[in-house]
Amino acid sequence: MEKIFAEAKEELAKLSTPQEKIRRIARLHLEKLGADKNAAIVFQVELRGSTKFMEEFSAAGLGKYLDLIRKTFEEGQRSGAFRAGLNAKVCSKMLYGALDEMATNWILSKKTYPLAPMADVVLDVFFDGVAGK
Repeated sequence: MEKIFAEAKEELAKLSTPQEKIRRIARLHLEKLGADKNAAIVFQVELRGSTKFMEEFSAAGLGKYLDLIRKTFEEGQRSGAFRAGLNAKVCSKMLYGALDEMATNWILSKKTYPLAPMADVVLDVFFDGVAGK
């Protein structure tokens, strides 16, 4: 997790807009899980059966990861790219939850498909919502 977090921070430093940064976070999340289905199964399913692991992971790795998403979202709020009235902490958890669900569905699916492009599907809803124009 530390290695992925460091890679994400390095890649985000190269990007200029909050939208690009959020898009890269989402893509990287699903790229890493989609690169090794067996490792994804351990991370998404097996380790979650351990309360001790989830407590430690939530306090450390997941907290840092959600904080990165939250700070990026807040950057977008300050720049006017994202709505100012939204709770950035809730938005970060929503994005993580949607990506997490895509990864879990990918693991459980009988179909074979690349996971990383699902980031774009999630972000279409995240950025544009579901309301008709």
